[in-house]
Formats: sequence, structure tokens, C-alpha cells
Amino acid sequence: MEQKPKTSPKDFFLYLGAMIALYISTVSIIALWFRIIDTAFPDPLRYTDPYSTGISIAIASLIVIFPMFLGISWVVHKDESKNSEKRELGVRKWLIYLTLFVAGIVIASDLIVLISRFLSGREITAGFFLKVLVIFVVIGAIFAYYVYKLHKKDGISDKIGKYLTWGTAMVVILSIIVGFVVMGSPQAQRTKRIA
Repeated sequence: MEQKPKTSPKDFFLYLGAMIALYISTVSIIALWFRIIDTAFPDPLRYTDPYSTGISIAIASLIVIFPMFLGISWVVHKDESKNSEKRELGVRKWLIYLTLFVAGIVIASDLIVLISRFLSGREITAGFFLKVLVIFVVIGAIFAYYVYKLHKKDGISDKIGKYLTWGTAMVVILSIIVGFVVMGSPQAQRTKRIA
């Protein structure tokens, strides 16, 4: 009779920490790109100040939380590589399925909003379309990754893991740089607030 692996407190908090860091990083990068899009394609009926719209919080969250996500994920990956039975832990499966469930709902909602706006005859602006695209790309990538991870019984290879890690890190770094370009330097913010 096959014995199920037991979840240790370390396993529980590593998987939970990775998912919480993933969720915060995801919300932060989407919020950052929404603010960038708002600045690039301003709505003439609405004034937005890049300093008060949360762009700085999104950047700060990515700077702090995303490296934590990478670090925790690296520890989890190494642990799963050494102990393949860890891939069968209940906490791991529950959190991955929860993530897939949430991602599926967000993607479906995103498509519903896009189609509804089209069917109602409202104008689909470049800014609106880009926001829909950001959600679809970010959440779709997470969904695809975790579906792939669930179906790979022998785990994700180190080579693919490195490519995914570096690719994701480059996207986040690029997003932060674009955010700083849009927002301006901290010195420029101080000058603008004083003026």
C-alpha cells in the first residue's frame, strides 16, 4: 500500500509563501502596467497623476516581493528535485488548483468585459484593449505554467526553469524601468510635490 507524503510545517509555509508572493507580484505588475497605459493613453475625461495612482506602490512591491517569490520558488524547486514525492503533497496541489481556479475566473472575466464592451457598441480604445491584453498575457502565462507544472510528473527541468525564471525576471525589470520612466525619479517627484 502506497503511503502518502506528509506535509511538514516547512512545506506548508514554503508553498503558501510562494503563492502569496506570486499573487502580490501579479497584482503589482498588472497595476503598474495599467498606470503606464493610463499615462500613455490618457482618458481626456479623467485626470490621472502618476504620483498618486499607486505606481510607486506597484514598483516598490515588485522590488521587494518578486525576489522573495523567486527565492522561495527556487527553494521549493530544489526540494522537489531532491524529493520527488513532494510533488504529491496535498498543500501543493490545493494551492496550484486554487491558483488555476482564480486565474481561470480572471481570464474569463477579462474576456467577458471585452466582448460585452464590443457588443454594447461602446468604443474600444487603445488603452482599454491594452489593459485587457495585459491581464490576458500575465494571467494566461501563470495559468499555462501551472497547468504544465501539474502535468509534468517528473518536474520541470532545471534548464526550462532557468529560462522561465530569467525571462520572467527580465519582464519584471523592464516593467520597473518603464514605470520609473513614466513616474520620474524620486528627486523629480520631490520637486514636483514642492512646486
